[in-house]
Amino acid sequence: MDSDLDWLDFDPLRLVFETISEMPQNNNSRPAQFAVLHLLCPTKKHSLHFSVHITRRNRHAPKFLESDYKFYAPIDLSVGAEIGRVQVQDQDPIIYNSQVQLSILLSSSSTPILGSQPRRSANNLINSDEEQSLHWDITKEGLIIVKRSLRQLRLYKPYQIRLLAIDFGSPQLFSLANVSVIPVSVSAPQNVRVNIANTHYQIFQWDLPTFGIPERFRLIFEKKTFK
Repeated sequence: MDSDLDWLDFDPLRLVFETISEMPQNNNSRPAQFAVLHLLCPTKKHSLHFSVHITRRNRHAPKFLESDYKFYAPIDLSVGAEIGRVQVQDQDPIIYNSQVQLSILLSSSSTPILGSQPRRSANNLINSDEEQSLHWDITKEGLIIVKRSLRQLRLYKPYQIRLLAIDFGSPQLFSLANVSVIPVSVSAPQNVRVNIANTHYQIFQWDLPTFGIPERFRLIFEKKTFK
């Protein structure tokens, strides 16, 4: 490794950068420092240029607002259409510690290795059924969208997705959330509302679903106790 950073070294066995002495405390004059890592084999050489930023310690992992999500996806949704949305918050006040990247993992994937960015490839996009692995994607805003037509999926079968939220701080911190996507033939009614209500009866009204033609409707009442 070519660098003037005498406190940093690369471990070729573990494939990680590590500190080997005390880091400088006052680095305001040089916010970014550059180095070159040479990767060698018998016939080839590849040089990796990288920069080192001395930052405040990353203390908070990004957190999904819920640990489990369930979304119903009409099979008629077009490619790029929204299936659902997840929200993630990171409490670190420094922007480089609170920036978050979202990825979709195979549900059988092991815990991600910190210190490396999540890989976005066709082999590591989605659920345990590899043949279904290209049906979903997630945007940086937390939207789960249709990647490929859902018509080949089995109706009403839950497909499991595992979401990874990882930040860019040091050390990198992450959290996981589970998502069930259930393909359906019709979407939910829109704008459900009470038209008339009195002490004897209530009349409900709603707009027709956006996707599909419903055969019948079911209205479910739940009684909630407020403390």
